[in-house]
Amino acid sequence: MGSSDATQHWTTHYPEVKDRLTIRSFQRSDQKECVQIFMDGFQDYKKALAVTFLSKSSWYVGMATILASLAAVLGSTWIFVLFVFIILILLTFFYISLHVACYKYVKYTVRTDMRDIEKSYMSDEGCHMWVAELCGKVVGMVGLRHDENQEPGVFELQRMYVVPGYKRMGIGKRMLTEVITHAKKHRMKMIVLTTSNIQVPAIQLYMKYGFKDATHSSSANESGGSIQRPDGESILAILTAVTNFKLSISSS
Repeated sequence: MGSSDATQHWTTHYPEVKDRLTIRSFQRSDQKECVQIFMDGFQDYKKALAVTFLSKSSWYVGMATILASLAAVLGSTWIFVLFVFIILILLTFFYISLHVACYKYVKYTVRTDMRDIEKSYMSDEGCHMWVAELCGKVVGMVGLRHDENQEPGVFELQRMYVVPGYKRMGIGKRMLTEVITHAKKHRMKMIVLTTSNIQVPAIQLYMKYGFKDATHSSSANESGGSIQRPDGESILAILTAVTNFKLSISSS
């Protein structure tokens, strides 16, 4: 999807927001707001993950409940009690696992690249961090960063978040357009990213902009698949499937 399509979307659906939104480079004064956006955005993701898990497991739980209830009616009450006990244990295990994974990931991120955003994203050639500012308020952020494990010219899109109350306004489109324009200007080879499969709107956005699924790519290093992830992200990857995407700048 080109910038003209994004502009048309904004003019049609959010004309008052289009004129007031600014996508600009990160400034040191944005540090606190960006950290808060990351933490709020990840809490939003945590809730979505919990809802998705419960939704997917509800059918199995329902069927098992019916069978356990039939067993109880036939005189095996202990089967129903045992079933309820097992379900409670599984739900508790899931909640604890999710909480621990999110805690580890947020703690790791806040003490690494988000600890000093200017140093992490604005110091090296090609790396950058942008914020979306609306009426003086920072409502979104996105970063582009090169990892030493990646090939030269390959950069990873990271920390793309929009404040929950400002989603579905096209802010993500504007930020992504800015990232791709920057990548072309700096003659980058490729942009890679990893996202959870439950983030359907984000996946649809990336695909509209030409990103291709690189999860099963034979060139793991090129697509960024070999990058070592923090413990919390590894646990989250177990709880929900993730997809690697890549965008070849030369062909975009």
